Amino acid sequence: MLVRVVDHRVIRRRIVPFKCEKPVKVKGQVMQEDKKVGEVLCCGSAHGLALLSLSAFGQPLNVEGLAIQPYKPSWMPESALKPKEKP
Repeated sequence: MLVRVVDHRVIRRRIVPFKCEKPVKVKGQVMQEDKKVGEVLCCGSAHGLALLSLSAFGQPLNVEGLAIQPYKPSWMPESALKPKEKP
């Protein structure tokens, strides 16, 4: 029996920083309307890090009703936040 594995190495999620008005709960679910698109990894008073789906970047997001605004750090290339199509 022959088993073949194809690995397309498609990145669908990234750790990105975000801004918020108040601290949000660590391990809180990042929501886009009614869809879970990520998870909060850490949060200080006005900034944090979240593991987000690339398709949700730039969309209105919230954690338990509190709005968060993900942003691209200056050192991150623009192409890093664009979802790649499967070959």
